[in-house]
Amino acid sequence: RAAREITTGNMFARTQIEPGRDELSLLARDFDAMGEDLQRRNMEVNQLNASLEQRVDERTAELKTAVDSLGDSRAQLRLLAQRQRDAMEAEQTRLSREVHDQIGQSLTGLKMDLSLLHRRLAANGAVVSQAISDRVSAMSALIDGAISMTREIARRLRPTMLDDLGLGAAMEWQANEFQQRNGIPCTLVNHNVSTDLSRDVATAAYRIVQEALTNVTRHAEASEVLIELEISEQTLNVEVRDNGKGGAWDKVQHATSLGFLGMRERARALGGTIDVQNVNGTGTLLIARLPIPALSATQEEQP
Repeated sequence: RAAREITTGNMFARTQIEPGRDELSLLARDFDAMGEDLQRRNMEVNQLNASLEQRVDERTAELKTAVDSLGDSRAQLRLLAQRQRDAMEAEQTRLSREVHDQIGQSLTGLKMDLSLLHRRLAANGAVVSQAISDRVSAMSALIDGAISMTREIARRLRPTMLDDLGLGAAMEWQANEFQQRNGIPCTLVNHNVSTDLSRDVATAAYRIVQEALTNVTRHAEASEVLIELEISEQTLNVEVRDNGKGGAWDKVQHATSLGFLGMRERARALGGTIDVQNVNGTGTLLIARLPIPALSATQEEQP
């Protein structure tokens, strides 16, 4: 009976046989001593288990606190990064307008004054030598180049058409500019994206495509690029497909790639996602899905 109880886990079981000098009494004494030893060892194991469980609970609590703190830090870093992006976008918008309006207008005025001076000299009967005429023409051409470069810088900072004409027009300009600069055919297919996207969504989509085209230039060795825009179920879907070497984006997706991190964080800030897929080893497809916030009742009533 005592052996069966100990086997089932009752370490307090004893033989209850009176001490004596006969063989059964001696056997019972040894058996009870063994039971006491098992009971002591079981208590030690239980104490060790309790101590271990306590240490595990304490360590789990410490890890949970550390994870919560890390999560808070990441959330704060994302918020800070978003504010920096917003501040940079606002500054680029301001610089773009100042460059376009002030410097561009000054250069245009300078060209007009130069042309007017040349015409007045000719109208007053002054003899204008060929050297002076050539010099005026060269200065006019130089001013034209400066005006063109000023407009290009302004558009690269932030194209005004993104705010004035919408995402579709800005994407079309970006595709044409990419094609002219790199000699790679770039086609834009706009399925149903209108001009009433929110500024945040339009800016994120434009910057994501801008970075994607930069990566195509640097890594893909492509000869053709296709950009597609489509709105489906309150989500803006942006796809950038190239026919370059597959796997070229693998190193771009590395954690230290600031360009890809910037794209991913722009999408994440809006509740969206970025996905990069290799297409049969002969190209790459980047897919950005950006949720479109629903308009409030007040916004819907506005013309």
